[in-house]
Amino acid sequence: MNTKYLGLIALIGCLSFSLTYGDSPRHIVFALLDDIGYADISATGGQFPTPNIDKLREHSIILNRHYIHYKCSPSRTQFMTGRRSLNLGFGQLLTWPYTSTGGIPVGQPTLANWYRDFKSENIPKYSTYGIGKWHIGYAADLHLPHSKGFDHFYGFYQGGMDYITKEHPKSHFDFGSTALHGIDGYIQHPNELHYDFWEDGEPQYEVLASDKNIMYFYQDKITHYLDDFVENK
Repeated sequence: MNTKYLGLIALIGCLSFSLTYGDSPRHIVFALLDDIGYADISATGGQFPTPNIDKLREHSIILNRHYIHYKCSPSRTQFMTGRRSLNLGFGQLLTWPYTSTGGIPVGQPTLANWYRDFKSENIPKYSTYGIGKWHIGYAADLHLPHSKGFDHFYGFYQGGMDYITKEHPKSHFDFGSTALHGIDGYIQHPNELHYDFWEDGEPQYEVLASDKNIMYFYQDKITHYLDDFVENK
């Protein structure tokens, strides 16, 4: 890798910040926290301490109006494309379940595509990395992170996972009728185990076998990506 600038899309987590060095192009980090309420961080009244997020917020421009959808796939799609999700295949503002074959439409560039693929004299080439939750298409290669602009991706494709057991929520629930089943529209399947964790398209069995909190794996991988970037820039 001989690219000079770093673009890291941290999909694990509505925060964005950039680092600048003189007049050189920026190293950019985007972090997205979906399904989070306004008062879920301690700076706005949350019950749990979130000092790192609070510190970012303290030194940020705060957008305190409704700028994006509130839930998973629609929010991520708009964040990654800059386009309204209803114009990109969402018939309703709900997240994509594991049974969906949808994704960001083929040919629709993402932020990562712009940074990685569309180089010009005035736009340097970036190396792009994704960490955490994807949830914007998985059923075809053209929906996966590499096709959407990421040199590397480390995380899961679906809507969620247990931080310790690494099980996909389908291990316990399946989509059904809320009126009939009561628990957020899920049917319980207690005897099924499903796993979903990947690095650059390859299943990560050692992560699935570990009982270490997944956030520490993310921390280690981000450090690895940064070290790799510094060594090879």
